[in-house]
Amino acid sequence: MRLHPALLLIAFLIGCPAADDKTDTDTTDTDGADTDVAADTDANDTDAADTDAADTDVVVDTDGPPGPADWAVVGTREFSGGAASDVDIVTDDAGTVYAAFKDTNDAGKTAVMRFDGAAWVRVGPAAVSEYGSTSYHDIVIHDGQPWVAYRQNVPANQVYVQRFDGTDWVLVGGVAASPGEAAFPSLAFDTAGNPHVAFRDYAHDSKTTVMKYDGTTWAPLGAAGFSADIAYIQRLSFDGDTPYVAFGTSNATTTTNVSVERFDGTNWNLLGADGLSATSVGYLDMEVSGGKPYVFYGGKTSTDDTKVIRWDGSSWTTLGSLGAHSLDSQVSLVVHRSVPYVAFKNWSHATFEPSVMAWDGSSWSFVGNENSSGGNDDYLSLTAHGNLLYLGIRDQGRNKGATVVNIGL
Repeated sequence: MRLHPALLLIAFLIGCPAADDKTDTDTTDTDGADTDVAADTDANDTDAADTDAADTDVVVDTDGPPGPADWAVVGTREFSGGAASDVDIVTDDAGTVYAAFKDTNDAGKTAVMRFDGAAWVRVGPAAVSEYGSTSYHDIVIHDGQPWVAYRQNVPANQVYVQRFDGTDWVLVGGVAASPGEAAFPSLAFDTAGNPHVAFRDYAHDSKTTVMKYDGTTWAPLGAAGFSADIAYIQRLSFDGDTPYVAFGTSNATTTTNVSVERFDGTNWNLLGADGLSATSVGYLDMEVSGGKPYVFYGGKTSTDDTKVIRWDGSSWTTLGSLGAHSLDSQVSLVVHRSVPYVAFKNWSHATFEPSVMAWDGSSWSFVGNENSSGGNDDYLSLTAHGNLLYLGIRDQGRNKGATVVNIGL
């Protein structure tokens, strides 16, 4: 998931379940050990750190031997071929990694690439979007194919959803998913395969709206503009056929806060209080896993307000303390094999490199090197499959191209 730098200073990372989950969705795995098999094309690769801009290490999920002991580049660095932004990544059930991003080599249009085991290749014959100046990408795998939600500045700053049919990109519904100007789209599917997209709806006082596509048209799920106040970052996730949406809200008298709502079939209802964070937050991410929503948010004024919280059926519980590591930072969350992983821009580092941490049930610890990507990178996005955890970035320390690194779990 991923966010735009216009609101705040950006630092990026990645995470959702069921058909739109950013993690492995195998149903045959009953013992916590994933059994998918994908080819490892470089079994002898042992590099733990990548500092060469021309690095060609290949690390592919095998679900047998463990992945790299520390963060390693998947394919080549800056595979986008030029500067990229709004990077978002996802894996399919076979472990193939896909990346969506704004391609500055193509007038800022949305591009999607996948790693085929040896190299990053373009998905489809052309750009996803018709026009340039796109942003806020959210890529999801459904029925084995990528779908992408994004905002397109031309002609009217609306949200669009495209799907790949195996040959070409197809605009879902033939029109924009939002009735007017919108931002921060988040895409997810119910069990029937119906796509839903949440966004900040400028046509309804910049509040949250969720639209559902029924195979013919896009229509609001419940009331349009249902959040109490202006909404910012949106994250949509399903527990079966029950959608949850997390967002940041603010009004004239309050700072940006975190709220979560759940749809009961008719109305959207708050899950707990309206405003879950103690002070203003900059970024957030959410995933529903095991029937429980997890929310990760980055505080703007206090490291104590950078937290992961989980809904336990009647109240929100804070999962330990992340320490004084993340402040006013874009964040990403993924829950894989019941373990929450978070990524964030690490403000305890002199150059704010991204870090990834895991929750073991009682405390948080770093996954691999604290400097997971090798530089002061942004547009971070997390996903996981089998024995591997992936982090997508914009390679800020080099030429600002899209790069993916991974590590064995």
